Amino acid sequence: MRHLILTLACIGLLSSGVIGETIIVDDHFDDDVVDTNTHGIGSGFNYWNIGWDGVVTEADSKVTLTVPVHGGSRCSITSKEGAALGEGISRFEFIGVSFAVGNSPDGGPGGPGRNCVGVKQGNETWDFDEGLPTGFWIQFENDSLTNLTGDGSWNGTSVLFYEANDDTKTVLATWTFDTLNWSSGTRNFEPVLDITLDISPDGYELVIEGDTITLLSGSLSGSFADAGFTNEVTEGFATAYAQSENPGINISIDRIVIKEDVRMGGPYNPQVLPENPEGSVGVLINNEQAEVTLSWMAGEDPDEERGYPVNPDILGHYIFRSNGNPGDDPNVHLIDYVPQVHA
Repeated sequence: MRHLILTLACIGLLSSGVIGETIIVDDHFDDDVVDTNTHGIGSGFNYWNIGWDGVVTEADSKVTLTVPVHGGSRCSITSKEGAALGEGISRFEFIGVSFAVGNSPDGGPGGPGRNCVGVKQGNETWDFDEGLPTGFWIQFENDSLTNLTGDGSWNGTSVLFYEANDDTKTVLATWTFDTLNWSSGTRNFEPVLDITLDISPDGYELVIEGDTITLLSGSLSGSFADAGFTNEVTEGFATAYAQSENPGINISIDRIVIKEDVRMGGPYNPQVLPENPEGSVGVLINNEQAEVTLSWMAGEDPDEERGYPVNPDILGHYIFRSNGNPGDDPNVHLIDYVPQVHA
């Protein structure tokens, strides 16, 4: 057997180690009241049951936006607290996002498909009839919010875009989910998504877990300058909105977390063996011909006075694999989880 040994000393590439961050909101939706947060961080979410029995409820450790009648049913939530934008990295996590049919007046194509989550300016609740707020938006199974009227039924294309103060819309990425589907054919609601949007002073990064995607256009990460816009959001608030029919889709979210000053742990004494100064990949071999060994050093304790060999906040390391060019496959695939051993 040919042994290919790869030694990596890199906490940043193998785990999501974060040092020095501030948690602004951590709501598990576990006190059965939307606008309080008894057991978490932050004071809950503002919400609006806008019309036609659209209603926001909190139960079973999740918040649900329900659209029970038709496309006139709509509701929204917005976090009471937000993260300042413009200095460090601010992170917005929508964890355990799931979908279910809320209404099915299947009288033919048509009707709105405006379900989305996002990060917007201001903590007010909102209704699309009064305009889409300035911010970053992730629309599911449809990209109709990228036109001024927001009209258009489900088409299977999801989108990340930026809405400016003057209603200019900048599309950053479009994709299709490989499993999640309700736009056409056999509906599949099995995937439960974890969505993380990082916003830095000069760029963005969107990570979607729970289903793989096929990227259609743009990029899930990039700079504002390259995308051709200036971020006007100075304080970002997590928000979600449901309005849809044919079918109407409810949105449930298990947990929402907002963080400021997220600092990704960078490489720590990195080494890669064998060295390859030419940068080529060499001769391709299959899995039966090679054995790859990964090893690395965890990040040092940031508290110099305490001086532990390893940061005690590091609990373990997720190892992911990418399949070549991100343009061909933008997904990362989980290989293993390795617990951190502390002396």
